[in-house]
Amino acid sequence: MSAYFLYSIAARPTVKTDNPEASFGDIARLISQKFKALTPKERKVWDEKAVADKERYAREMIDYKD
Repeated sequence: MSAYFLYSIAARPTVKTDNPEASFGDIARLISQKFKALTPKERKVWDEKAVADKERYAREMIDYKD
């Protein structure tokens, strides 16, 4: 999964709670704005999670194909 997608999964409950009247599209826009506003240090956390998930996926695919 991408860094944005992982961030989106984590941020969605908070954004939804803070904006109960927001539509699905509005929530997606708010999450996107928050992701773009992350500092490089904050962004690095999500980038590292994405790399770890990619490695997990590769390992699982090897096991699946065997």
